[in-house]
Amino acid sequence: MTLRNLISVSPWLDRVKEIHRHIGIEPFIPYNAAQEKQPITPSVYSRAKNTDESSWRSAMSSHMERRRYPRVGCRLPVVSQPGSPALEGIVCDLSLDGLRLQTAQPVKAGEIYPVHLILPSRSAPLHLEIKAIGSGSGVQGDDFRFQFARLGQLETRLLKQFILEQMTVEQQLGIQQIFRTLNNKNIQSLMDTARIRSLLSKAAAAGSTFTFVQEDRTQQLKCQLEMIAEGELRFTHQGFSHELSFELDVPAVVVFTTDFNSFYFETFLSGIEAQRLQAEAPEAIFFPEKRCAERRAVPVPGNAIMMFTLPYPKDQVVKNEVVDISSAGLSFHIPPDEKYYLPGTPIPEIQVVCEGQEIVRHSAEVRHVTPLAEDGKPVVLKVGLEFGVNRQNVSVTKTGLKLEERPIRGRRQAGGLGKEHLGPERRSEPSGERRDVVVYSSKLSGPISAGSGKTRPGALLERESPVRVVRYSNQHNEPIVAILNATFSQSEKRAAPLVIVPPAYGRRKESTGNLALALIENFKQHEQHLVVLRYDGIRSIGESHRDPSCQAEGREMVNMTLGQGMEDILTTLDFVTDNPYFEATDIILVSFSLGACIARKALVSDTRNRVGYWISGWGAADAQEVIRNSSGGVDFIGNYQKGIRCGIVNVLGHLIDNDRFCEDAFRNGMANLDGARRDMARIAIPVTWFYGKYDAWINPDRIRDIMSIQSGGPREVIELPTGHMPTSSDQALEAYQLITRKIWQHLFIEDIEVQPPSQSAAVELRNAEWSRTPKSALKDQTDYWEKYLLGEGQLEVGFDVMAETQEYQEFMRKQAQLLDIRAGEAVADLGSGTGLFHFTLLNEEKYRSLFQNGVVKAPRILTVDFVDSALEKSEKKTGAWGRRYGIDTSAFEFRLANLEVSRLMPVWRFLRGEYFSVVKLKGKIEGFPDYLPGLWAKNYSELLHEILRGKRVDGQDFELLKREFSEPETDILLEINRAARFLLRQLVQRDFKDPQLYEQLLHDGQLDYSELDASHLEFGRLNFRNSASDMALPFEDQQFDKILCSIVLSYLFNPEESLREFYRMLKPGGRLVISTFRPDMDISITYTNLIVRIESEPDYVPPDGMSREVFLNAARAFANSAAFLLHLEEEGHFRFFRRSELEGLLLSAGFRGVEFHEAFGYPPQAYVATCCR
Repeated sequence: MTLRNLISVSPWLDRVKEIHRHIGIEPFIPYNAAQEKQPITPSVYSRAKNTDESSWRSAMSSHMERRRYPRVGCRLPVVSQPGSPALEGIVCDLSLDGLRLQTAQPVKAGEIYPVHLILPSRSAPLHLEIKAIGSGSGVQGDDFRFQFARLGQLETRLLKQFILEQMTVEQQLGIQQIFRTLNNKNIQSLMDTARIRSLLSKAAAAGSTFTFVQEDRTQQLKCQLEMIAEGELRFTHQGFSHELSFELDVPAVVVFTTDFNSFYFETFLSGIEAQRLQAEAPEAIFFPEKRCAERRAVPVPGNAIMMFTLPYPKDQVVKNEVVDISSAGLSFHIPPDEKYYLPGTPIPEIQVVCEGQEIVRHSAEVRHVTPLAEDGKPVVLKVGLEFGVNRQNVSVTKTGLKLEERPIRGRRQAGGLGKEHLGPERRSEPSGERRDVVVYSSKLSGPISAGSGKTRPGALLERESPVRVVRYSNQHNEPIVAILNATFSQSEKRAAPLVIVPPAYGRRKESTGNLALALIENFKQHEQHLVVLRYDGIRSIGESHRDPSCQAEGREMVNMTLGQGMEDILTTLDFVTDNPYFEATDIILVSFSLGACIARKALVSDTRNRVGYWISGWGAADAQEVIRNSSGGVDFIGNYQKGIRCGIVNVLGHLIDNDRFCEDAFRNGMANLDGARRDMARIAIPVTWFYGKYDAWINPDRIRDIMSIQSGGPREVIELPTGHMPTSSDQALEAYQLITRKIWQHLFIEDIEVQPPSQSAAVELRNAEWSRTPKSALKDQTDYWEKYLLGEGQLEVGFDVMAETQEYQEFMRKQAQLLDIRAGEAVADLGSGTGLFHFTLLNEEKYRSLFQNGVVKAPRILTVDFVDSALEKSEKKTGAWGRRYGIDTSAFEFRLANLEVSRLMPVWRFLRGEYFSVVKLKGKIEGFPDYLPGLWAKNYSELLHEILRGKRVDGQDFELLKREFSEPETDILLEINRAARFLLRQLVQRDFKDPQLYEQLLHDGQLDYSELDASHLEFGRLNFRNSASDMALPFEDQQFDKILCSIVLSYLFNPEESLREFYRMLKPGGRLVISTFRPDMDISITYTNLIVRIESEPDYVPPDGMSREVFLNAARAFANSAAFLLHLEEEGHFRFFRRSELEGLLLSAGFRGVEFHEAFGYPPQAYVATCCR
């Protein structure tokens, strides 16, 4: 068995970079076909310095398709609909834009053909209208292109689902193609029998999944290794022999992953039976060598010699012929009995000499030692070296976030770096005048014109705004929008240290507001100045530049790349070294998550070395690892390296062009660990790296690896008891305090006692920042929650994925236990979703017995949700579970109702005199700025009082308001007035969006309010949605003995009003069990555990008869939905409560005896509270 029969990784295009810039040494030997027969000479070597990649980039750009969903190959029949032009044939490929049809019938360009498309696993055909792009006779079965003339919502969902499923098949076919030919420059082998057995045993013990693929078959079989026998391996699987198309005489390729590495081998099956499989033990196992630069063979043997000095015997020089070489390393052969080299062996310095001239001098590390054998006997050992790897001691700390005091040492003055050191030199300014820097400070209005000089009594004074926004542009005049926080006012320019905070993946600048607040408040307290700059990335979410094709919601990050992120940091460094607001005396860079890859590359690319200290919070060592872990094991970057193209994919709730992203990551050296090691060797400043103990996205071993690379600066690794990147929880605030202390220590060589920012200041800053920034639109909440609960596509699994996690099952059992349902009680499940609480009741014997036939008085369960389709699914599942256990489910009632109390309630309470001040309206009306109630209170007058209470505003009143308040403030005041008149039933025609509706509702001079809600009225700045004048939920007083409200309260706009209604609905002594996710809820461990369970547990059976692969795709889809939900929570659409906040809400609503329990995994991600009326 030869290597060529096993695997081929798509060859990497030559990317020999300008090594003197990126690595700091002279270029290495490039390779091309024209040089294949030339010896290596210094002149050939020198000519390679200016290798141009522009033609390669152009070819790649023109080759890659830009579709929202990729085009996939298929064989699907199409027939014309009755009474339509005849068209029959086979669909060869398909996308959401159109299809390619093989037909023997004539086709006319521009003609629209109504057809039926038959999808697998669907009995009813899809009704489609397709428009021909070209014409032809079709006599030879020609291919024709068609566009979809119209796609309905159902058709779009089903096509999306088919495309995603077909992509999985195409990736399998891609794997098969990979194994047909070999590029052995990218492959390393393991041929020692003992080492093969050890590796397989390790993978089996770790529960690794072994995937079998046979050539020319799209089917794959996932197995677990059960036993390693002499010459034979035995596996278990979940398929059945009569369903499998595997053959015993066809070679099978087996792929498995362990310790974050992929391995491959070829074997023959010796037996297949139900849930058992036997295969020959492999003679060799192969794994791809993941390099940032491809190795090229040395054409003339002996032309290049590698030399280094052994530490013992002293001064003994070892010389070896170089076999192949790249910008990243080299390899050479040694006799099989030579013992100098083991993987990980450091070599302080090597030289490569060519024709008497030194072309390389660098440190290195042994990456692999591979035996090359003939007739089963090793002939030589191939040793691979990686350049630029030196190890150093790294401080590793595990902390419980207790910010203990430390001894104070010597102090240095702030401003250790003068401005002359920080001047921009990386690149020249673009041609033409530099774009002006604009400062935005207004909460409601646009940019402030310098020198306008006009202020009105009561108008918002710009100097009082807590949000200071600046704009600056890159070389392409693409704007970056940033928030500036400082310890001094914006009217003065001061010299001060600067902290730059780039955005994390999928995050806005506002998400790190608590970090900025902790830094500013503590530096103020200790009488030192500081500036913090946070910005939104270009071609990402937020306010900075996006391409025209990415303006639509959901597509903001399609063109996002890591290379762009690096350019954003360098542009920011240029701005901060020459700006009108502050003089940076020392620059600290604080990056998060995937931003660590961007930050390290920016630090290496900044020729002026302007950053003096780097802190990486929950950072990824390389892009491949964090994306693979967060995507449920889908190795998008690895697949790209193998030649598998995925097009646009969803990664943690955001669509990205995967091919563009991966090409950029490889080109800029941010894809894998090799590039990280080389970059860390060149970063000579201090680096502190935080990671979360419970963060399933980040592998701490990789962090320790790159942080131990020898460099010119100290390294410190700190473990925190957190998940992935908290931003607003108590743990986040404590971590930000630790970051504050580290920055203070760096600047002043002393320690301080760091205080957390005040809760009121944090709330004020959050509200001020998020109120001014564009947010994701949720125009139709019912549609959003329907997709979240039921999923999208043909399977529509949605939130039911959570029912398969052990953490959620234990969480629901905990709530059922605390609810303690008794016979005859009336119980409400408010916000039931798809009925997972019923699953807990009917699948647990102690609860199921309450509903058994013959029970005198079963509990009555009222199930409530506002998503009709979710309620329907809940009812169907409850009936199915009842039939399974022989239970009469008539005790379960289902009702469609919205738990959100009318959004007009705050206005109603103000009209009734329940609010002692207009300030009580703060935070209770969507679109109502937090500062405005205070402004009204300061300028309260008889006129303002009358308008707020529903006075009809005439022309004179309007002129007075315009003199007193700004236009946006006046608009909001008039909308509050309109809401008050709606509740007082004093509307006039101009209050309506559609004046004709007013005429239709007017009967005998009286307006009919019974069918009227706020959506019919003119509300441009405030959002009352479809609230009506009925203030109560549709339930009776004292109707229930017990109420369960599981993970719902956070999604209600006025949760305190809903809690008051729950109190009204409970009987005296009744019990409420209510739960909420904690702030910064981290799903990484729960999600990873589920993926491992699906892929690795032999006894696991997916729900509803789904295959593992299909359910795995459903789990990945739901993870993206959950990630987007967390994004919405961060923007302020929803709010996860701290324990103290939930307790305050419950007590304010009148509940007593509040007790808390932690639940949902470890560390717990949710609070469950019990209380009584």
